[in-house]
Amino acid sequence: AAGTLSSMRILFVHQNFPSQYLHIVQRLARQGGHQLVALGINELDRNRSIPESLSYFRYPLKRGNAEDVHPWVMETETKVIRAEACAQAAEQLKQKGFQPDLICAHPGWGEDLFLKAIWPDCPLLCYQEFFYNDRGFDSNFDPEFEDDTLWQSKAKLQMKNAFLNITLDQADWNVCPTHFQASSFPEHWRRKISVIHDGIDLKRAA
Repeated sequence: AAGTLSSMRILFVHQNFPSQYLHIVQRLARQGGHQLVALGINELDRNRSIPESLSYFRYPLKRGNAEDVHPWVMETETKVIRAEACAQAAEQLKQKGFQPDLICAHPGWGEDLFLKAIWPDCPLLCYQEFFYNDRGFDSNFDPEFEDDTLWQSKAKLQMKNAFLNITLDQADWNVCPTHFQASSFPEHWRRKISVIHDGIDLKRAA
């Protein structure tokens, strides 16, 4: 049976967990009743006040980029390698009987790409940071140096966004920390994005 709002099985996916998910897992742990599970690559830093009730599993990368891969595809290949490793770890969790009610994933390194293949009916909530644009953001923002003739630069940006388009297509919903970052996404994707700021620890910032 699916978990209720007061008792949920939640999977967090971030290569450097907890990262942006630190405060939400702390809050959920204090709320109690939830099963919190996380997948990541790096060793968990328990000095960051990770709840003891959270179960953390690391997944290893079993290969690197192939030789002579086209440079425009290299970043996509890197993300597929990470996505494969993450999906293999997710499959092991599934075989052990874990069925999440919600997956919260950061897609920046590609890890979420195949999670819907493991749990097709589980809602996927993605933390989106940025969508590459050919002008006005990180490219062609200075009129003095704009160059509309280089189709190659646009092609490179298309390939950098390739995995994001797959992620956005699969995600049931997305969260973006600022309106500026959300504005980088095409309009048809912004309809599936909520802007929710990460928050500021006022006690530490005081």
